[in-house]
Amino acid sequence: MIVLTGDGEKGAVDHAPFDRVLSTAAARNIPYTWVEQCIDEGLIVTPYTGEGHRWALLVLTVSAGVASGGMNGTASFMPLRGQGLSPVDQRAIECHDDLHMTVTASGQTLTYSQG
Repeated sequence: MIVLTGDGEKGAVDHAPFDRVLSTAAARNIPYTWVEQCIDEGLIVTPYTGEGHRWALLVLTVSAGVASGGMNGTASFMPLRGQGLSPVDQRAIECHDDLHMTVTASGQTLTYSQG
């Protein structure tokens, strides 16, 4: 196991590839560097606070440069540097327990039921 300190959004390219990327800071935007540094069939596990949910625990599986998956419970952690939301913005987020995310080199997309 490797434990590093620094800007978590950059990952740890000198130690990659990883079979798991575990974040203990909430992400609103999943850094693509995490996908790039994870092996195929590897997992990205991170708390998420953003569109679609305030405190989701996301589990994403990486395959061919794309990470996708959904919510697997809830988790609340401090945000990654620069990814925090004001308390007012956070309270305004509707929580969808069927949240699904896909992360590609061009960004992330979310799907969930609107009702």
